[in-house]
Amino acid sequence: MIYEKMTAADVDRIARLYMDYYNQHEDGCWTHEKACRRIRQIVTVEDSLCLIHQDDAENTTGFAIGYLKPYDDLTSYWLEEIVILAGYQNKGFAGSSSARSSSMPAPTAQNSSNSPA
Repeated sequence: MIYEKMTAADVDRIARLYMDYYNQHEDGCWTHEKACRRIRQIVTVEDSLCLIHQDDAENTTGFAIGYLKPYDDLTSYWLEEIVILAGYQNKGFAGSSSARSSSMPAPTAQNSSNSPA
């Protein structure tokens, strides 16, 4: 399994997958323009952390879009969307050991120096 960080260059491709998934499986009515706007808005926000998940053959299987939110004593992650494409659902990606051992580590909370340990 491969995780790569999503960039603005990926917006069009991911927006097409987003639109196709929601329109075909969730009774959505997304247009390409609206999907691009939704994805671009999150990918380009400061502290964005958006990931694309691929199988070993480099087929996109899903993606997660969100951003880090700093506070005075920690940093949290706000997950806006997570999509596993229909053909890859119920395949164990979310709980597989390969997903947990990805080269892209999950964000962790950071304690401030004056917080009790």
